[in-house]
Amino acid sequence: MRERNILAIGAHRHLFPADTLTRLAASVPHSDLTFTAHEKTFQVTAAGSSFFMHSRYDPLKEARELIKDIPADRETDIVAVLGVGAGHVVRELTAACPDIAVIAVEPSYETFDFVLSHFDMTDIIGNEHITWFIGDDQLKDIEQYLSLISTKKIRIITMRGYHRLFPAYLGSLAHGILDFVDKKSINLNTIMRFDRLWAYNSIANTSVLPFASGVNRLFDAFKGVPAVIVSAGPSLEKNIRMLAAMKKKAVIIAVDTALKPLSLHGIIPHITAAVDPQGKNAKYFRGIKTDDTILVAEPSIHNEIFRSYKGPVYLMDSVFPLAQRLMSHRGAHGEITMGGSVSTTAFDLACRMGANPIIMLGLDLSYPKLATHVKGSFHEDDFLTQIGKLDTYDGRVYKLLLAGRLTPALDIHGETVFVDARFIMYRDWFERHIAAHPGITVYNATEGGIPIRGMVNRPLAQIAAELPDTVHDFAPFFADTLGTDEMIGICDRIREDFHAIAGDLARIRKLVDNGLLLTRNLERELQHKRDVSAIIAALDKNDEAIIDCGNAKDFIGITMQRTIHMLKEGYQLDDSTPDGKGNSMNAVANSRTFYREMLRSIDFNEQLVLMGIERINEKARRLSV
Repeated sequence: MRERNILAIGAHRHLFPADTLTRLAASVPHSDLTFTAHEKTFQVTAAGSSFFMHSRYDPLKEARELIKDIPADRETDIVAVLGVGAGHVVRELTAACPDIAVIAVEPSYETFDFVLSHFDMTDIIGNEHITWFIGDDQLKDIEQYLSLISTKKIRIITMRGYHRLFPAYLGSLAHGILDFVDKKSINLNTIMRFDRLWAYNSIANTSVLPFASGVNRLFDAFKGVPAVIVSAGPSLEKNIRMLAAMKKKAVIIAVDTALKPLSLHGIIPHITAAVDPQGKNAKYFRGIKTDDTILVAEPSIHNEIFRSYKGPVYLMDSVFPLAQRLMSHRGAHGEITMGGSVSTTAFDLACRMGANPIIMLGLDLSYPKLATHVKGSFHEDDFLTQIGKLDTYDGRVYKLLLAGRLTPALDIHGETVFVDARFIMYRDWFERHIAAHPGITVYNATEGGIPIRGMVNRPLAQIAAELPDTVHDFAPFFADTLGTDEMIGICDRIREDFHAIAGDLARIRKLVDNGLLLTRNLERELQHKRDVSAIIAALDKNDEAIIDCGNAKDFIGITMQRTIHMLKEGYQLDDSTPDGKGNSMNAVANSRTFYREMLRSIDFNEQLVLMGIERINEKARRLSV
């Protein structure tokens, strides 16, 4: 039995780690574990207690009960079985759902070795739909696997016997897998929401992006100077009044959501950070005096912010081709690492400025008492003003719990707060980046919120008492060196750029139309089972021509990220695809969908080019007056 199973393992390509057989040979038996094989199950004795890993009476019925609702769940495309044992659950699952992807985790080499010696596992070891992970350190390998495949919905199954044998590890592993899938979902939702908004905002900001200074002017300009990063978490209420005095001791960097509550207390930060492209973020700046604060911004923020901002604007490098094209006329602007939150952006900015120590305020990364933001912020006001007879406070809180999939956690005081997947992702980001800057002391003066490894929890009053008053000269950063004649010259070059992009878009449109025609011919020939090699060669040549069509192809790509991502993830995008036609027909359907989305993206980008020309002409007229 064992030899047959070992041969199957050696032939299987989907098994991690790669040296499983070597590790099996070197595994050391647990002194407190003994195994006893029965016909279809086995018994484990641990610390004087015995139990069966599968049902003693009917393990197949038990397995069918564990997977009974999965075949009817069309959203589930991956099932993780944590603890395979004799293989009954995996076997029933693959029989009921032959096309579903299965992650089979066997957390103990000793248990796996016993199973291989007493049960025939060759059928499931050789199943190409099953990927095996052996041992108790496999989360990273599982994450890598999940990053490469479609993950619409994942289900996790663990048998009671394995819960008894490995409770801590399997609980941690289940949490880690679900957390990773949540992060993938967040990234996909962000792309689906913002792909065209990023592009639109970049062009709407045509009159700003080519002329604004780069944030790299601030890099290393404040070495050894303390910096306070003000986020808008509910705990900011505890120490916001101290910030006026802190302006004499540290550089104050506020996230945009904190501007309004700071303004209500008469506090003007030295720097304000803004990265979110959504229109609602412009509301954070309405009615706020911005003459005396520097704006550090991602280039695709809403145009209203740039139009109304009175202080100097510093831009970070953009990952979006349209913004890069516009900003290239002033050279590199400086990279800021963004971890999904404006607070992470502000932290990386402080590090690049050379600030030390860095003091975090309002960084709750949780909902204490289900509060979302500090009093006086736009978010908090918006939440409260929408309460009514039919939409009560308790009702809105309940919706928040459901929509955010909130889970309880303990804050730094040991009190229960609620967190969601985003907060955990941001916490992990901070912990990694703090570890990467060992020379910087980071204080968390939030006086609430969840613990963040690497941050020293300390009240702001204690920190302030130890910091001397310091004069920070920001005057040089309020002066720009770009003259009017230089700006008019930039306007002329940008106008030429837009006309060149328009020409590239017209050429790509012809190629995409040809691609659609070839795809229709390919589908027809496949249905009649004819040779399609000539059509495929023509499609390849057509696609190469698209790739050669200048920078415009990159602009098209960024405005169809949802389609690109969904195809990469393996989703079927064309509902009209006939069932049962095989992978070739699915590939044709996806190609047709891709070309159609390219045409929509070309339409959208042509409108952007027209808007860009209009904006740069308006800028040139104002400069010439």
